[in-house]
Amino acid sequence: LVTGDIVEVNRNGVWFIETKRR
Repeated sequence: LVTGDIVEVNRNGVWFIETKRR
């Protein structure tokens, strides 16, 4: 992962990586 990225995991166990571009 790149520093500053946000990692979220839903209850299904799927990882979502969202950059701070928004």
